[in-house]
Order: sequence, then structure tokens, then C-alpha cells
Amino acid sequence: MNSRQPTSPQHSNNGRRPDADGDAAERRSWQLGLALAGVILLLVLAGLFARASSSFEAWQARLPIKPTEFLAPGSLSPAHQSFGARCSTCHRTAFASVADPACVECHRTVGDHRNKPEPAAAASPEPPCITCHIAHQKKAAVVDTRSAACVDCHAREEARLGANRDFGEAHAPFRLTIFDGKKETRLREDAAPVPREKSGLKFSHAAHLKVDGVASPEGQTILGCTSCHRPDEAGRGFNPPQMEAGCQQSGCHRARFAEPMRGVVPHVSVSELMDRLRTFFAARLADDPVEFRQRCGSMSQTGNAGRRLLDCANDIARDAAARSLFRQSGDELGCALCHELMETGHREAPWKIEPVRWTARWHSSASFPHSRHSTINCGDCHSKTSSKNAEDLSIPGIAKCRECHAGTTGSRGKLATGCADCHAFHRHAAKPPEELR
Repeated sequence: MNSRQPTSPQHSNNGRRPDADGDAAERRSWQLGLALAGVILLLVLAGLFARASSSFEAWQARLPIKPTEFLAPGSLSPAHQSFGARCSTCHRTAFASVADPACVECHRTVGDHRNKPEPAAAASPEPPCITCHIAHQKKAAVVDTRSAACVDCHAREEARLGANRDFGEAHAPFRLTIFDGKKETRLREDAAPVPREKSGLKFSHAAHLKVDGVASPEGQTILGCTSCHRPDEAGRGFNPPQMEAGCQQSGCHRARFAEPMRGVVPHVSVSELMDRLRTFFAARLADDPVEFRQRCGSMSQTGNAGRRLLDCANDIARDAAARSLFRQSGDELGCALCHELMETGHREAPWKIEPVRWTARWHSSASFPHSRHSTINCGDCHSKTSSKNAEDLSIPGIAKCRECHAGTTGSRGKLATGCADCHAFHRHAAKPPEELR
């Protein structure tokens, strides 16, 4: 017979009542809920104070865990890590997106997306900075480079700018920056008549790119594009061709004068060139009184001798320049071989040379690094071997680019190309064509 008595319910489970665990669990739930509500309240207050109180930000900066970090949608990008927990640097209003003035305050030197909107674009305001720049994404570049972001805005401008949805399928013809002789202008590549460059220079590519070469002091010399066009340090474009470094250094072209004596002058301005000629002839006349009397005639007999010598030297210099350096017809042309000349009627500088304007960037709204296309021959994109006129353009159109580049999705044998591959925004307006002197 078992002598043990039945266990009383209130003494079971180690002496606890059956409903004790349920009560404890309920209490823990309430405590957890209150704690969670407290954390949320703390975060809300942190967000409010962090945007309004520099002292709060200074206080939380000393904490191992920053309360405002729980509010951030993601880690800050490296470019903005220096702000740390100072949310008010960008967020000027609690729980509101960053407004453009906060961005501009730091990025004052960054140009607007569209520096001078055309009147037709007034109804389409520029998107706010945060449309394309997302700081809380923990990436090195705080830029959304997806083409879709560009297309969203450009779709509203399609009537004015043309279709710009995909480079491989729907992209407006290129627009070229050209100097038309009076001002810089922008023309479509398919404009009619065909755009021509008024650079102020005479130059025949056909004469310099002959298959059998050109005559030079060293014999027949075969020239190529790189003989004159030297890449710049950035590898994006080319340095302006220089007479001294190319044409004169090779010995092919020299600025020569003749009659009554022959000589060579440097590639300088008209006024400096005439000064050199006058000095040269004045020195020769001063060293030879007989020649002075012969060449200057009655001028050598009257007035101040020094003045007579300079006046005579100036007349000889002007006559020598007109017969050789500034002759505009016949063989053995001087400056007129490459330059447009105009007579001024001035005694000191009787001629004026039309300035040569070098267009550094034809596509002022796009980027084209030549260094990335070094595996392609120049002639594959620029056909100049038969050009006899410096006004002829040879800038490849969009069809040529599409031979190698497809749209964002790419295609077999072609490179996938998005908007950001060619367009860098915040680029200030291109400088006008540079004058070469």
C-alpha cells in the first residue's frame, strides 16, 4: 500500500500555481512593449533633437551606439562619413528629405544640371539633388547612374530635345559645337547644309596624308594623324597643333622673306614680325652707307639721318613682306599658304591675319575619352585623307558609334552603353573655341 499522499495542486510545479507562468509572460510582454515604445520615442526625440540641437549631436557622438543610426535608411557613403552623427548638416527639417540649399552650401563650385535653361524648359524645373544623389547607400559614388533615372526626366523634354530613351534604339542625333566665323553655335550632325568649321585656317589633309609621303628636307616622309595631333595629358582630347613644334621643326615650312635679301622669320604676330624686319633692314643699312644711299635715294640726303634710316628700313620691310610673306597669289606663298590675310592700310602693321580658332570639344555636352579608343585607327572614325579644305568636318555621327555601342541592355558583339557612360552632368558650359597665336 502506497503511503504517499496525493500532491496538492498548489504545490505542483515546484510550488508555483499553474497560472503563474502565464502571468509572468504577460508581464514580460508588457515590459517589452513599453521598452520598445520607449526606444521608438527615444529615436523620435533623437531625430528631432539631432536636427535641431548641436549639443545633442555632440552628446550622441560620444556614445558607442548612436540613437540616430536606427533612423537612417542605410549607412552613409564614404564621401559623407565625415558628418558622422551630425544629421543636421544635411537634414535641416525633422523627418524631411534633404533640400537643395543644404547640398549647395557645401558644393558651391558644382554647376547646376542645366546652367541656363532655355525658355521652353521653364515648365520643367530641375529635379532636386536627392533625385540622383543618395547619401545613405554605402557606396563610393553618391550617384545613381542608372539610365532609367535620366529617361524619366528626358521623356518630358522629348518634344524639345528629341527621343533620348536608349542609346541603341532611341537617341537624338548628336549636336556639334562649331565656330561659324562670328560666334560659337550648336548644330545637329544631320543639319542641312552640312556644318562647316570656320577656323580661319587653310589646310589640306589630302596633301599631307599622301600614301607615298610628302617632300621634306629628309626626303619623302610619310605622315599620319599623330604626326600633328598629340594627345593631352588627360587622354581625352588633343593639344592644339603648333607651328613651331611641328611644321617648322620638321623643316617643311618656314616663314621666309626675299628681295632685296633672303631670311627666315619666326612664327609670330604681324606687328612683331614687321618689327623684326624693320630692325633687320635698319641694321643692314646702317652697316653699309653705300647701300643706304642706293636704296633710300633722295631720302638719305634730307632730314635727321637716324629718322631717314628707320623710314627707309620700314619701306623696304613692307615691300619685302608684300613680295613674299604676305603675297596672296602665285607660287611660293608665305603666310597666305595657311592663313586668311586682310590688308589694314596701317603703316606699322599693313596686314592682319585671321585668328585661328581651335575647337577643343566638338561634343560639349558629352564626354569622349580618346584614350579608351586607342585600339581603333583614327581613320576608322575620321575620314580626312581626301579632304582638301580645312572647313571639312569629320566628326563621326551616332550611326558610327552604334557600330560598337548598344543600349543599356547591350547586344551580341557590342558594348552595353548607358547615359552616364557618355554624359557627365554638372559640367559647366564648354569654353568657346580657343584662339591660337
